[in-house]
Amino acid sequence: MKKISILFLTINCLHAYSQKDTSIILKEVVVKASRQTYTLKEAPKNIHIVSSEEIKTSTARSIADILYLVPGIDVRSRGPFGIQTDIGIRGGTFDQTLIMIDGIKMIDPQTGHHAMNLPIQPQDIERIEILPGGASRIFGQGAFSGAINIVTKTQNEKQKQVGVIAGQYRLLEGNFKLNNTINDNWIFYNSINFLRHDGYNYNTDAERFSLNLKASKSSKKYSISLFTGINTSRFGAQNFYSFLYPEQHESIKHLLTAFTYTYYGDLWTHKLNVYYREHHDRFELFREDRNFYSRSSENYFIKDNEDTAKFLNGTYYRGHNFHLTRTSTIDWNSTLDMGFFGNLNLGYEFRSEWIWSNRLGFNLLESVKMPFEENILLTRYHNRINNSLSIDHYLPITEKVSINYGIWRNINSFFGSNTMYGLDVLWKKNQNQSFFIGFNKSFRMPTYTDLFYNVGGAIGSINLRPEISFNYEAGMRKFNQSSGSSISFFVRDSKQLIDWIRYPDSNQVYAANITHVLFYGLEGYYKKLFNINPLRINWIQLNASYTDFTRINQNFTSLYALDILKYKVALSAAHRLKKNLDLSYQIIYLNRKGSYRDFNNTNNAYPETILVNFKTTYSVYKNTIFLEISNLLDQVHMDRGGILLPGRWIRMGWSHDF
Repeated sequence: MKKISILFLTINCLHAYSQKDTSIILKEVVVKASRQTYTLKEAPKNIHIVSSEEIKTSTARSIADILYLVPGIDVRSRGPFGIQTDIGIRGGTFDQTLIMIDGIKMIDPQTGHHAMNLPIQPQDIERIEILPGGASRIFGQGAFSGAINIVTKTQNEKQKQVGVIAGQYRLLEGNFKLNNTINDNWIFYNSINFLRHDGYNYNTDAERFSLNLKASKSSKKYSISLFTGINTSRFGAQNFYSFLYPEQHESIKHLLTAFTYTYYGDLWTHKLNVYYREHHDRFELFREDRNFYSRSSENYFIKDNEDTAKFLNGTYYRGHNFHLTRTSTIDWNSTLDMGFFGNLNLGYEFRSEWIWSNRLGFNLLESVKMPFEENILLTRYHNRINNSLSIDHYLPITEKVSINYGIWRNINSFFGSNTMYGLDVLWKKNQNQSFFIGFNKSFRMPTYTDLFYNVGGAIGSINLRPEISFNYEAGMRKFNQSSGSSISFFVRDSKQLIDWIRYPDSNQVYAANITHVLFYGLEGYYKKLFNINPLRINWIQLNASYTDFTRINQNFTSLYALDILKYKVALSAAHRLKKNLDLSYQIIYLNRKGSYRDFNNTNNAYPETILVNFKTTYSVYKNTIFLEISNLLDQVHMDRGGILLPGRWIRMGWSHDF
């Protein structure tokens, strides 16, 4: 408490140096993470915004690194630079968080582990909008504990930029970015990124590649946007999913293509999204590599020391897991401006989800070849079709009071129908301060991994039911020209919660519906902008969150649902030391509730962690040189039990604008 008091004393002392004409704190930003159109100041629920300036000044080398700073978000990385990262919100798991790019849903029917396999990097982002709390009445299934919408850049000015980064463990990253306009109508944005390193521990080497192209055109009556992105990665996955068989490896390929058309009428606004997502996953429980296991002529996997890959029960490991998922979506919504009666939004969504696999689904009559793999046949298949209808109404009651309520009806070919609903109320005390309160019901359908997986001691269940939650929230936010703040209290009453559990004295884990868990917590932030001050601070921000739960005593260990981030505090600041010299840093405190079993089957508590990240940047004549140090104090850091993340990592980079 003493340290926090000193921090606030420092901020208050600097108030005298702030000026009234400093930039507005994002309160006029139009939030896209909603079916209605709001500015942040008018939104009837809690929304966090991460601006491009905050991203630029951070040490983030991935989107996951950015989200470490946001209150209420639990980033569960198994490797650095976005290599296999799970995102949870307010105690939720990776399967319960909806990730979107420009409103395009990144739902992967195989597993939520793939939701953050994205074809964009931090330099491609205009801002990130985080909608914490159940949002199924707005976005449908998947937004069980919240939603994250990543808004990509669309820039009018012409620009070419190249950059390179190098660091410890033979890290090498290259970037290329191109903005262009044609005939003053079409705006093109293209970005390419490549990153590789040798690994900071045994079997932690990684490579990733991403490419995206965005083309957009707009007028007074309509706008068109086309997006295509691909990303690939391969990485050593030491202990990622099992301590019993630690030398794992995974590689993925991902394609996303989307078309968006918006028509602006006098009263009606119509928006159509059509998009297709394809994901390839190759998972090796025993890594096939010249330094690990090799396939023998008898179809066994064996090391040079003649150690044969086999399970605890004595059966031999015969082959890897291969999964191919495809998702096609048509999403239409129309908004009617009803004047005094507010805005009425009508929506319809059709989505078809397919999986071909050698592990997940029902047996195929005829096998299918796995793309980009030699002699690999997929013998299992499943398809489910999802239709949904939604109605959402924003109604201003008075100049100070407004309500937003709606309903989402979901019909799935495998799980039947579900109805989600909710109500949010906003009271504007004045132009700078408002209070909000809301209730929303949310749900999530089991993934194909939840339903069908049965390898290496993990057993899914075809009898799983969709999980349901009732979400309650109340809060306040305040803005003025040089500062912004928000605080909110939430409760999530979860029923039929899906989790992977382990019973005492057992090495097997099972997918199951947990009967009842009540999550609750508090989160908030304070941000201050400065102009002239003795410490040359541009801005400073403090984010904090607390999450906990209660449950009926049950005789099992939870792998995901009850393993949460209890306390999180993040302090960020940016300084302009000289005209061309900038300094920024982030201090993040993480304290987890829960425990994990290590390779000796011993139960361990998570260590408390303080991460300090540092970045200094020098710019001269279209060139930028920077130094980054992540985990400056070389702290022991693990987001997932027993999987160590890097200690101190030093990087240097250069970029040039043409």
